[in-house]
Amino acid sequence: MQKTELPPFESMEEMAAVTASSLAKAAASSAFTIFKDKNFRRLARFDALPVAEHDRIFNELLIAGLTLQMLTLEAPDLHIDDDMRPFLKQIASEIPAAHVRELAVLGIPEENQREWIQLIGMRYEEYAADRHKARSASMQIEIEELRRPLDREVMDGIQAMVPVQVVTIGSHDHICRGKTDGYDELFKFMLGNLSRFYVEMRLAYEGRPLTPLKRATIAVKRLFRRR
Repeated sequence: MQKTELPPFESMEEMAAVTASSLAKAAASSAFTIFKDKNFRRLARFDALPVAEHDRIFNELLIAGLTLQMLTLEAPDLHIDDDMRPFLKQIASEIPAAHVRELAVLGIPEENQREWIQLIGMRYEEYAADRHKARSASMQIEIEELRRPLDREVMDGIQAMVPVQVVTIGSHDHICRGKTDGYDELFKFMLGNLSRFYVEMRLAYEGRPLTPLKRATIAVKRLFRRR
């Protein structure tokens, strides 16, 4: 395979913007894969929904991918050098604008572009605010299952799963317009797919196996049984 040369960057800001554009495209690809999946459509009961509602659901899936990337880049347990954290945070802040640039290329009007910026910001703030609640719920589940105080390994696993957990819970709620009763299987399907997307991101950033995430998966399965 021929080695490709990275283009020269004049500044860290330019590098962050280019990286954010790549991540925004990856989020769109992930959202489209889930959206077209026949099992997702069956579980979301697409046959009973108008086309406009299909479009809204795709938008929520796309926002889920974008916000998951942002929360992952900012995750305190991400195993990277400390001097890289400001740069990753800068990339995270560039992701909404990167997505809007893609919309502009597609000819989406500026008014709609501004609406996207606002919506991504709203969802990000919502999901970020839910991180503590999700972590506390997972800790309670583990305590009840293990019947003993939580050790470092368990806590690391819980922390590792927080970004994908809060995004899945939030996006599932929005896709169902708050009426989530009877849609537990849809939640499980979404969590499985978003978790794979999340693991790929973490591996790309950390470059090593995600041992804590393996432990976190057990906690999530327990959460399934209690929903």
